[in-house]
Amino acid sequence: MMNLSMTSLPERLDPAEAWNYQQFLLIQTVFDTLVRVNENGRIVASLARKWFVSDQGRTYTLKLDSAARFQNGQPVEADDVAYSIARHFWPESKSIVKVYLSKILIGTDRVESGKLPSGIQVINRHELSFKLLNPYPPFLSILAMPGFSILKKDAHHDDRPNGSGPMIGTFNKNAKTWLLRRYESYSGIKPKTAEFCIQEKSTIVDVLRSFNAGELDVAISVPFSDLDPTAVPKGVRVVRTDSLVFSHLYVNPTHPLLQQAGFRKDLAGLIYSVIEQPGVLSPFQQKSAHFMPKGILPSTYYDRPENRISARAFRAKWGGDHSNAKLRFIIPKGYFGEPLIKALSKAFEEAGLLADLQTPPSQELNRRFDNHDFDLISMPYMGNFPDPDGFLELLHEGIGFKQGFEPSRNLFKLLSEARFIADPTKRLRAYSSALTDFEALNYVIPLFHVNLPMLAKDGISIPDTSYRYEAELKNLFWQLQEKH
Repeated sequence: MMNLSMTSLPERLDPAEAWNYQQFLLIQTVFDTLVRVNENGRIVASLARKWFVSDQGRTYTLKLDSAARFQNGQPVEADDVAYSIARHFWPESKSIVKVYLSKILIGTDRVESGKLPSGIQVINRHELSFKLLNPYPPFLSILAMPGFSILKKDAHHDDRPNGSGPMIGTFNKNAKTWLLRRYESYSGIKPKTAEFCIQEKSTIVDVLRSFNAGELDVAISVPFSDLDPTAVPKGVRVVRTDSLVFSHLYVNPTHPLLQQAGFRKDLAGLIYSVIEQPGVLSPFQQKSAHFMPKGILPSTYYDRPENRISARAFRAKWGGDHSNAKLRFIIPKGYFGEPLIKALSKAFEEAGLLADLQTPPSQELNRRFDNHDFDLISMPYMGNFPDPDGFLELLHEGIGFKQGFEPSRNLFKLLSEARFIADPTKRLRAYSSALTDFEALNYVIPLFHVNLPMLAKDGISIPDTSYRYEAELKNLFWQLQEKH
């Protein structure tokens, strides 16, 4: 058995309720998607062995693997697939990924509980089709998202997850661990390691102590802001990944002071002047002054001058009208280290701002975000698939901001027109133009890109996984093994 740790563990695995990458990582071990993204970033077969596109890109017909079985021995059938996708759109749904199909798949609005959207048609036991409103090239990439994993029809009420993935998962409530055992009847490539025990280690102190005690083999997610690579125990190495995890600051548009465009612009410039200081960011963070990661949009999107202003200049410009103005900054634990917090506090004080920097736990962070209970809030986020639509989840009304986010409404109006442009070059240019104009409003202040670290004992073979897309994380369980 191999012992792994994560910073937080869910007690239940439900693809339609998951909201962070650690939950998605576990879901991918127990459940399968129709298609998946391989280590080269390409869409490959999974539960769907073949697919055909017709009606000028509006209809996708998928043929399922007839050998695929759920972990209770029952076959994976088209009814199960239709049910798994449809339940995201039922009134009681807690899905955060439904937005990726709600404007794409026909009939997703006002779907009754237990019913299918009209755009999902079951043809026979092993074949079904999806009908789209318009041609949408990233459609298969959406089906590869862990949130759209397939489960047995009517099985979402069960405490024990019943998927068709490579591992059988059992949660131990007393030990608060997940035991993953290799599913020997899995129809795909079986994992090289038979058993995993997943533990929760929320602080770097806990992680390092567990390595020293011989209780851990690999730490998959690590509180990187407090991780000093030189303090890692002997016999343990740091594995850096090229993730698509980002952290941006979102501005409360109802705050009177933050409603001033000039103030927002200079506040963003003040923050950028801080995070550029040497030693402020951790070794695993890189400044990123754009909402979209590089490589997603055309180079012209990234070729923009970055705004900067010193604390002294900020105070000279705004101190008279807003001297000692108080702003609540809500920031996530594990993403802002002490050097960054101290540097921001010092800059805000010199700029004449009273900054209340709060670091609530993740559950409280989400509540604050949903209810606009902040002045500025930083939310970590991992891109879902390599298309601009794969990075906009938090801006969607009712998904990121449960009460809506006024500044993004015009953005999505423009993007709704760009989404179905057939020419890919013109489509990305339209996205670039809309996002550039949106970012110029400074209601969102991009901060940094994170190279997620893993820790592993010497003698453990870590696969070459980049963490670029969530669907690739399952490579860990396919290839992770002890060297012989």
